Amino acid sequence: MKQIVLVGFMGAGKTTIGRQLAQRLQLRLIDTDHLIEARTGKNIPELFSIHGEEHFRVIEAQVLDSLADTEGIISTGGGIVLKDSSRLKLKQFQSVVYLSVPIEDLITRIKKDHENPRPLFLNHSEQAFREIYQSRIPLYEDVATVIIENSGKDPQSLTKEIIEKVGV
Repeated sequence: MKQIVLVGFMGAGKTTIGRQLAQRLQLRLIDTDHLIEARTGKNIPELFSIHGEEHFRVIEAQVLDSLADTEGIISTGGGIVLKDSSRLKLKQFQSVVYLSVPIEDLITRIKKDHENPRPLFLNHSEQAFREIYQSRIPLYEDVATVIIENSGKDPQSLTKEIIEKVGV
């Protein structure tokens, strides 16, 4: 069974690289945020505003748990590492790739992305956003089997690098 989970901060390229990997390896791309939206009938910003982050994280953990025996490329939300149970579950997956991106690159990417508003970015000062980013780095590193720097590389090069490092 081939299974690669992509983790990293918002804007790290999980969805873009996930599509590339899925196509290259002829596997299904599974986006945990899309599964959450399908399960709840609400988009992510709605879930956060109506039910709060803790409720969202519980659903996210349930979705992650349901994917344990699923073959494919799994693209996760940036905060999936916040819940202890989710981190424990991530450590049980075959390969977990942390897409690491410098904070300056992330801020530039998020500001340019008008199609995908990010509540975490929009609802915090830039300084608070930077602190959230810093607090998550050790959590991503803790669950990762492979760390890939995603700065200044094109998606094809990153895809090739991931395939080589994961060994699929």
